[in-house]
Amino acid sequence: MRLLPGKEYRGPTTAKGNVPIYKDNGLFSFFVSTLGYIAFSNKGFFNFYEIGIFYIYYRQMISALCVFAFFFCAFLCLKGHFFPSSSDCGSSGSIIMDYYWGMELYPRILGFDVKQFTNCRFGLMLWAILPISFLGYNYDHIEPAG
Repeated sequence: MRLLPGKEYRGPTTAKGNVPIYKDNGLFSFFVSTLGYIAFSNKGFFNFYEIGIFYIYYRQMISALCVFAFFFCAFLCLKGHFFPSSSDCGSSGSIIMDYYWGMELYPRILGFDVKQFTNCRFGLMLWAILPISFLGYNYDHIEPAG
């Protein structure tokens, strides 16, 4: 997200006058992530892991992500309350809404836009890599019918 080149893109101005700044490198990130996943697998050049690793550890991965998400949302709620990234923050008055909906419009941690990283980089890249992993596992381990 930060290392790959891309033009600077400014988001819409918020009601409180803040303008989020992004790097327009999503498509390049997609290709680097997808091709990198294949290249480092046993079907690529480096043979670091089996291409079906996400298939093999899918239940463990989903469980770990659920536990992580629970604590990460709590962290973001506390961060938004005590250390907001910008003036576009505030409580809705309901701790449930603050926890699930969020308290900041554009939360940032160490210069990373949290929403862009979790949704656009991690989430969308995973949607591309999971089918490759499942296909690779099935190609290697499932016997053809007949």
